[in-house]
Amino acid sequence: MIYHPEYLPRMFIEGSGLTLTKVLSEYIIIGLFVASFILYWRRFEKTGEKFIIFILAAIILCIFSELSFTLYLSAFDTYNMLGHIYKIIAFIMIYIGIFIVTILQPYHDLELEIAERKKAEDEIRMFMNVVESSDDAIITKSLDGTVTSWNKGAEEMYGYSAEEIIGKNISILSPPKLKKEIPDLIDKVEHGEKIQRYETLRLKKDGTLINASITLSPVFDISGKMVKISIIARDITDTKKAEDEIKRALKEKEVLLREIHHRVNNNMQIILSLLNLQTQYVETDEALEILQETQNRVKAMATIHENLYQSHDLTTINFAEYIQSLVKGIFFSYRIKEGQIEPIIEIGDVMLNIETAVPCGLIISELVSNSLKHAFSPEQKGIIRISLHSQDDTFTLTINDNGIGFPDDLDFKNTNSLGLQLVNNLINQIDGDIQLNKTHGTEFIITFKELKYTERI
Repeated sequence: MIYHPEYLPRMFIEGSGLTLTKVLSEYIIIGLFVASFILYWRRFEKTGEKFIIFILAAIILCIFSELSFTLYLSAFDTYNMLGHIYKIIAFIMIYIGIFIVTILQPYHDLELEIAERKKAEDEIRMFMNVVESSDDAIITKSLDGTVTSWNKGAEEMYGYSAEEIIGKNISILSPPKLKKEIPDLIDKVEHGEKIQRYETLRLKKDGTLINASITLSPVFDISGKMVKISIIARDITDTKKAEDEIKRALKEKEVLLREIHHRVNNNMQIILSLLNLQTQYVETDEALEILQETQNRVKAMATIHENLYQSHDLTTINFAEYIQSLVKGIFFSYRIKEGQIEPIIEIGDVMLNIETAVPCGLIISELVSNSLKHAFSPEQKGIIRISLHSQDDTFTLTINDNGIGFPDDLDFKNTNSLGLQLVNNLINQIDGDIQLNKTHGTEFIITFKELKYTERI
């Protein structure tokens, strides 16, 4: 072709341009590109292979390139140069589609996949190391109860090695009387129920029974189907023994405290009996009144210990029940006729510790006794109201009557009255504050906070 160009038809005539042979050959090439485009497009529709997009783009550019080659009049004009530019870009597209997309990119993706898989394998290996080194027994079993994995913690807890237990039924760890327990637990897990920190008995290889706390969780496959159950078990035998010891000690302490409250109450009842006997030998009303007031004060403290002895909680007392019993006893000691003076007690479900309840009971005893002695004439009917309300950690105790009222010339905080002196001392004891309202009858308003227990020396 180089030495005998005359054997080939002429494609270009200087001054005239392209020959018909040249133009027809370009259109034949364009036709081949169009046919290739159609074939590649059909393949793309079937496979969706990414590299075909670049091949299709390259074919279109080649078609434009061949069209440009049918239009140039000189080897140096724009159409000829544009045709070559199109063809260069088309070859770049072919390079991207065939080499980068189909060779380099898959290798790159494979490297990433290998790296991700290695990372996942490292994480799995680390997780397995954690499982293997755990002090807790970590076991997996199939849905029919067959053991499929067994860590070091399980070996130490149950005494079986992995070789001895894997492939056997998990029921080997259950005492005879609990053989039905595992199927029941598996059924609950299959129905979506959570089994967490379930306490039961388990059997070691040497036949020893141990207390175990177990948690069961479902294990799912890729499709979301439950295929196994994992068990995390912990030996709590020592913990249970310690708990039993604590319960036994607490029970002994509770019995001791109840006995103390019972004996204190009995001793106070003896004191009350002695005071009652003493009243038969006094000759003056003043002495009789002193003995009666002393009896009421002893009763206020005795009732506390009686209620604590009968209570489920030995540290606090139901204050409403206590005041009901206390006021009833005071009314009885003053021989108040039914319907003459009505006690109204408005105390909710308030629980107070003994540190606070004793002084509050004595305060109520003194102020109610004062009302019964001084607020009403012998035949006068009246009301004594006792209420206790709390807001946040502050209590408000109100004791009022609708009697003749408190004397204007008497300062209740500075008086020779033993009862009022005792009230003021008790108010100081509970770090409280007392106010007197003489608008309607007599009303004492006391605010205080529950005292904290202080250790005695």
